[in-house]
Amino acid sequence: MAARMHRLLSAVASLDGSHVRRSRRFLLLLVGVIGQLSIQEDLVGNCFTGATGSRPRRACDSTVLAASRRDVLLGTGAGLATDTKPVCEVPMRRLSRVQGQVGGQFVSIGAVIQGESVELMLDSGLSEALVTPDLARRLRLRSLGSAQGEAAGGAETVQLVEVTDVSLACGEKLPPLKAAVTSFPQEAVDTNVPLSGMLGFQAFQGYDAEFDFSAGKLRLWRPGAGVAMARAQGMREVQGVLLPELGILGIRVMQPGSSGAAAALGIVDTGAAFSAMNDAAARSLRVSPEPGVAMMVMGVDGRPLKLPLAKNVKLPLGGAQREAGGWETAVTLATDATAVGNLPALAAFVGDESKPCVLLGLDVLSQRRILFASGDDPRKQLLFVDAK
Repeated sequence: MAARMHRLLSAVASLDGSHVRRSRRFLLLLVGVIGQLSIQEDLVGNCFTGATGSRPRRACDSTVLAASRRDVLLGTGAGLATDTKPVCEVPMRRLSRVQGQVGGQFVSIGAVIQGESVELMLDSGLSEALVTPDLARRLRLRSLGSAQGEAAGGAETVQLVEVTDVSLACGEKLPPLKAAVTSFPQEAVDTNVPLSGMLGFQAFQGYDAEFDFSAGKLRLWRPGAGVAMARAQGMREVQGVLLPELGILGIRVMQPGSSGAAAALGIVDTGAAFSAMNDAAARSLRVSPEPGVAMMVMGVDGRPLKLPLAKNVKLPLGGAQREAGGWETAVTLATDATAVGNLPALAAFVGDESKPCVLLGLDVLSQRRILFASGDDPRKQLLFVDAK
């Protein structure tokens, strides 16, 4: 058992992505995996129910994300550390909560696709993009074929399309995107802000992307300029990698104390309202759920799950490597409450429930300003977090 745990933690420590299921070519979209939740002292709760038109639609179906984009998108110009202003600043809208939802609020931005104004949710746990079937039909988006993935009833086929002529509300134009065509629960979260899709991690990889939650702004910087700003302002530098086949950021969640050892793979997910960890991560981080307290969550397979709740959890994030081995703790995030259990969503990231995985949701991310640094080396990705 000890030898097995050592091998497991070594894989997490190296963060080379080898523990991620390489055969999985489609990242499962976390449709509010930790999104629509109710804390239930009596372990009773229901799935979030949205509304589509006049007919209620249960939001317990899982959906599938398009194939991850392996190349790094190029910006519109070379980044200069001397740049003192972002190339783009867009208001981030906080979507209304649904009844019973806990954790952070989802955020969206305005954009224009082929001349049509749309609202798109920001989801860093998504590799590239997603559009609703209605938008795909209305704009006659070019088909790129189909993709196979997992859904509530088993395998599900989704259409892939190319999304071109995408401009943000600030006027900055994005490169063409590959998107999955599917409905998703969050599109009905806020009736005043109908969503037409999502933008994922790869959509902004041509920029240093700053999420300023307190100011309600998304700022895009030239590559290198945002990093220079973050360092000048004392933001903490978290090291990570681009996870193979998934195309999203993976970071180290460190063991408690100052040993310098990594405890779990961390996923920075602005598409999840709440943070969660699997049982293996809870053991590695020495986290114990509160007796008699649980929450209802919706898993990737579409089933509502009851998971225990751990309170006041500390999540140290790994920074620079130590000369003597291990890694420094760059910053420590704290959650008031964290779901603990083997969510199908977490298994989708690591491929095996025995491998420790932590999902960092908006309950902790929205408390800080964060910046995803652009980088062309998948093995050297940076996340900057306000020290606070």
